[in-house]
Amino acid sequence: MDELGDCIHHPTSLEELRKQLMGSAKLPPPPNNDSFKITPLTAAEKQSLQLYVAWFSTNGTAAAYAKFAAFIRLITREPILSLKMARKLAMKLTNVHPFKVQICPNNCIAYAGPYAKLQQCPGKLKSHDKKNADTAPRFVSGPLPFKEMLVVPALEVIRAMFANKTTSRQMRYRDKLMQKVLHLGHEAYRDFASGKLLRELRKRGLFQHMRDGSYMMTTDGCQLTMKKQSETWIFLYIDLGLPPGMRWLKEWVMVAFAIPGPYAPGNLESF
Repeated sequence: MDELGDCIHHPTSLEELRKQLMGSAKLPPPPNNDSFKITPLTAAEKQSLQLYVAWFSTNGTAAAYAKFAAFIRLITREPILSLKMARKLAMKLTNVHPFKVQICPNNCIAYAGPYAKLQQCPGKLKSHDKKNADTAPRFVSGPLPFKEMLVVPALEVIRAMFANKTTSRQMRYRDKLMQKVLHLGHEAYRDFASGKLLRELRKRGLFQHMRDGSYMMTTDGCQLTMKKQSETWIFLYIDLGLPPGMRWLKEWVMVAFAIPGPYAPGNLESF
């Protein structure tokens, strides 16, 4: 095997870890052709969505949305949706439905996979508070969880992006660049899509379809505010299929989930 093949060869330990993490999980069935069949929107719904997009892209507050909505209602005489209802409408149209996962109060594990049925954190990790090392329950009382994190399903976000004509074309940048490079007959590195790694992966049967995706995952802790302790651990997906000028912009970076602080995650694989 050549040098490139050696660097992407998966050790046995990694394959075993994948099997353990996957467990009995299976890929979801292919979506129906009518997955994004959108019913006609009313004038009020269209204006509400336009306001919601403008509010979201400018990092507006809930109070700002309410004031602008009241102003638009006054001018147009249309029943502009509240922020809560506009968010629900956006979720319905995109088929993106975030959900919550229960986690250890000290961020040791997420109660998923092999830990899904546990009622208490199984061990003492560095992230544990010394005072609470032996008392890290899953629930406060009854079914009320002690701590949760919000997860945005990456597959649903990707489907929604492919359902849009413009973003669907932009997400096929990788395939278009690779096709150009293959026709050149010599190496002309410009981006991930034209590099040796992707060529080797193609030889192994991957990236054969123009809509096959390649994503880079990155994670780190961040301080949300300066005046109080608010550390959060954020997991991001970066779509390497988008043009280089787009993929790093915040509106195109997908937030997979955020683990609330103040501790860093212990068992990353469980998350």
